[in-house]
Amino acid sequence: MTSARVAVRLNEPLKGIACSLGATLIFSSQEVVFKFLAADYSIFQLVFIRTWFAFIPAAIFLMRAGGPRLLITRSAPYLMVRGCIGFAAFSSYFYAISKMPLADASAISFAAPLILTALSVPILKERVGLHRWGAVIVGFLGVLFIVHPGDGTFQIAAAFALAAAFFYSVSAIIVRYLSGREKSAVVVCYTLVAFLLFSGAAQPFVWVPPDPIDVAIMAVTGLTGGVAQFLMTQAYRFAPVSVTAPFDYLHLVWATICGLVFFGHFPTVAVLCGAAVVIASGLYIVRHETLANRSKRGALP
Repeated sequence: MTSARVAVRLNEPLKGIACSLGATLIFSSQEVVFKFLAADYSIFQLVFIRTWFAFIPAAIFLMRAGGPRLLITRSAPYLMVRGCIGFAAFSSYFYAISKMPLADASAISFAAPLILTALSVPILKERVGLHRWGAVIVGFLGVLFIVHPGDGTFQIAAAFALAAAFFYSVSAIIVRYLSGREKSAVVVCYTLVAFLLFSGAAQPFVWVPPDPIDVAIMAVTGLTGGVAQFLMTQAYRFAPVSVTAPFDYLHLVWATICGLVFFGHFPTVAVLCGAAVVIASGLYIVRHETLANRSKRGALP
């Protein structure tokens, strides 16, 4: 029954694309807010306050999905590990954007599909052919072009952006492993619990009394962020990654526009060229994977 329901959802590409676009737009707008607020507050405090409000839409989605009883699951350990890794990805990325232009951090984050491909071999035991390995290597060369280490201009923030891409990839692998077992609302709730535990532990060391207006802004990011996390999870349920992944790259467009409008940042030629290489490599992997899956289905009796 579960696999049948998932199969139906995978045949709704327009819904998957809409969810992916919605999540990307919300997350891009939140990056602007975090970059502004990070000048006065720790990333951990921002995440802590934001997470409390993100529970509101998450609770609504959970009740609509079946209620709190869904949280009692054999997959709980995996979901908590996924939440912890998601917290590492989230915190690393938002630290990076607080220290570097939005477009630069966004471009580096696109290394995630390449890392995901590389990690799928030892963890998921997937077979990766020469075409995909070639795309991974070329993509990482593009990442090196963006961060340009060795010339004295490398920023530690770029290392955090790359770390965020790694943690995100591990998180995605866990979601792929759990595919079809848990509802999106359950995944989001466990993720938020992990966010709250880790960011809460840091509060005695980083807390500063927030301005009421800033709290209101954080509340909005929490409410919309909860919706975005749900949309992102739903996107992978409604449609295959091969359908939704190309639209994820619109994040760079949003990041570039927001960086230019709000901070006067425009990506350098190195960043644009490196991003083009990384995106092309990621799309090549998606295309190759799609063709391979079609060939397998065509070979079935």
